[in-house]
Amino acid sequence: MEYNLPAGPGLLIVSDRSIAIVNEKYNQVPIDGGAGKIRKLDEIILDRMLGIGQRPKITEMEADWIATDRSIFYINPNLGLMGGVFEFPFAEWIVNVGKNRAYGLFKMFSSMKLISREDRSISYDFKTGTSAQLNIVYIFNKFQSTT
Repeated sequence: MEYNLPAGPGLLIVSDRSIAIVNEKYNQVPIDGGAGKIRKLDEIILDRMLGIGQRPKITEMEADWIATDRSIFYINPNLGLMGGVFEFPFAEWIVNVGKNRAYGLFKMFSSMKLISREDRSISYDFKTGTSAQLNIVYIFNKFQSTT
């Protein structure tokens, strides 16, 4: 299905493992994805890796985000289903982009918040590329009311 994403899809850079998890375990079809950073979740992932005896290299801590028509996923493909998958269903989470959230050289990076609909005090700062943010917001706005 064609979605006419504002910035073109980034799924080509997403780990095959991450895509397989979304397809097979969650039975959802990825629309877009890319590299992302949620520091709070990265700390949890690191603790879980250390807890099972893994001493990850910095490249093994990189995570993917994947957006479907129902959720945004944050996945560390190296830990995968052993505690490296976090799902943010649109029915339970809001994507909030504040003013002037772009930063970095040429404003190439953006920060947004994932906020719990049930408890607004629970939120995650989600950093990704500016073009990826456009796609995430587009997908969220298009599908949030259908969940």
